[in-house]
Amino acid sequence: MKRTNQQNKRLHLYIGLLKIDDDFKKVLCHSFSNGRTIRTSELEVSECERLIAHLKNMVKETDKADKMRKKIISFFHKMGYYTSDSKVDMEAIDVWAKKYGYLKKTT
Repeated sequence: MKRTNQQNKRLHLYIGLLKIDDDFKKVLCHSFSNGRTIRTSELEVSECERLIAHLKNMVKETDKADKMRKKIISFFHKMGYYTSDSKVDMEAIDVWAKKYGYLKKTT
C-alpha cells in the first residue's frame, strides 16, 4: 500500500526543514525502498514511516547542535567579545572552537 496523505505531509515537512535537495531525496527514497524506487510518491507505508523516523532524528540532531552553537555564542557575548561594529566576535569563537572544541570544528 502506498504512503498516506498524512505521511506525505510529515515527510515533506522534514524534507523542507532539513533543506534536502531533489538529488538527495532520490537517494533517500532509493535507500529506504531497498532500491525499488527513487520517488517519494511510490514509497510503501512502512518505507515512508522508516524514512520519516530517520528524518525526524536528523532534525533533532540539528536542533541539538544549533542549541549548543547558540549557547557558545551567548557565553562569548557575556564575556564581552565584540567586533568594532558591536557584534559578537565570530572569529574569536572559531579560533576557540578549533582549539578546544570536541571535533575541532568552526562555528
